[in-house]
Amino acid sequence: MNLKTKGTEMKTEMKTKLFALLAAAVCSFGQAATVSDVAARQRWPWNGKVDIDYTITGDDASDKVIAVQVTDHNTGTVYTPKSFQAIPSTGAGTHRITWDTAADGLNLISTNVSVTVALTNGAPLINGLYCVIDLSGGPTAARWPVTSLSAVPEGGWTDEYKTKKLVLRRVEAGSLSGLTPGDTDEFTSVRVDKPYYIGVFEVTGAQFLLMTGGEGVSKTNYLHQDTRPQGYLSYNSLRGKAKYPDTPTVDANSVIGILRTKTGLETLDLPTEYQWEYACRAGTTSDYNNGGSTEDDLKKLGWYAGNSGNESHPVGEKIANAWGLYDMHGNVWEWCLEWGTSFARRLRSGSYSTSQASYCRSGGMRNFFTPSNGNRADIGFRLSCSAGQ
Repeated sequence: MNLKTKGTEMKTEMKTKLFALLAAAVCSFGQAATVSDVAARQRWPWNGKVDIDYTITGDDASDKVIAVQVTDHNTGTVYTPKSFQAIPSTGAGTHRITWDTAADGLNLISTNVSVTVALTNGAPLINGLYCVIDLSGGPTAARWPVTSLSAVPEGGWTDEYKTKKLVLRRVEAGSLSGLTPGDTDEFTSVRVDKPYYIGVFEVTGAQFLLMTGGEGVSKTNYLHQDTRPQGYLSYNSLRGKAKYPDTPTVDANSVIGILRTKTGLETLDLPTEYQWEYACRAGTTSDYNNGGSTEDDLKKLGWYAGNSGNESHPVGEKIANAWGLYDMHGNVWEWCLEWGTSFARRLRSGSYSTSQASYCRSGGMRNFFTPSNGNRADIGFRLSCSAGQ
């Protein structure tokens, strides 16, 4: 590893002390791609955001991930930035990523700091508000890069995040009680003990095509290539036949098995029912996550038989809940991890074909299907992941 020095002065949180970035590292992998010309500067006016520039030359590095490390030589403390406002690129050329130091809970004030940018094979560390998986390399890619974002990108969640990229939102641990009663076997309280990430959107046909090339859809003529949620998916095709929670393993060739391998996120999975409902409610205890209880309230949030025209719709067209999650009411049923009976798995959300609005409530009807059942256009999924990686 070669070390190059580059002086840059920075101020943090409107303070007059200097935070100097004195060094940038170059990392190479034999004849493979190399990183060079690293420079870092804090934005003016001083706001805790740091622009980091670097150049990649050499062979294709799509199977690598960008790792950034910051060392305060005055204290010996090493920091691993996790919250970026742009996805770190591994393609050839000069790139810029913006580190949000405040989102990482840091207030760095030092006169002797080095910044290292490297290409690595390691599992990505995610700790920002959002986790983004870049699927643009398609099913033949050796790696799908993962990064953290501290905020919704400028311009919002464009179609790129519903087709070529997949975004999950961090949810902190917590509980809700006194929930509205509903159909049988529903929760009157929900609790999650650890923070986790859950999909901002249901997985779309375009995303599924990039992940699998179309494998796993029981009716390939219904393989969407747009921003509608992908249907005709069985539980077994998504994660295999292993019974949760007896074992956390998934089949290596299942959709989630492939995602784990290519992202390095070993806890990617379907959400548990508690995770799903806690995320759906986003702090509410009402029938619907906008605080309402009528069909008119539901129509603002999701698609069901009363407004769908008996077909699924592009994700994100309705209003998001307070945590920025879309289509938690209706559009398609979503597989959850738990087994409902010896031969059935659980689904939540309701769908575009659900006739009764009450079935689409936050605590609404649980549906059950055999794990091999992939014959429903209105059954899809969204992803979940531990926040501990």
